[in-house]
Amino acid sequence: MSSTLKVNGLTYRTIERDVERMFNKFGKINEVFIPKDRFSGKSKGFAFVRFINRDDAKDAFDDQNGRIHDGRRITIEWSRKDDGHERRAEKASRRRSRSRTPPRRRSSS
Repeated sequence: MSSTLKVNGLTYRTIERDVERMFNKFGKINEVFIPKDRFSGKSKGFAFVRFINRDDAKDAFDDQNGRIHDGRRITIEWSRKDDGHERRAEKASRRRSRSRTPPRRRSSS
């Protein structure tokens, strides 16, 4: 399992520094990422917090899930993100060829 948490229910004005302050008491944080809307540039209301140590992430999950922050109840889930390596390999093994037509016969001239 990853050491990345997905934090849902954040206000749209929450910035990375706010999320970092919320979670840094549990251990070293590698990265905080808040996805933004492509057109408006505003937060989508959730964040990813990647801890260096998985046990620190578990402590944060246990303590912060369901808490009220900025007047909103946040929910936390384990991120499905695994740095992409395993999922990319899985997708590649299921990939079909592009062409579904039978190969052409070459006429001998």
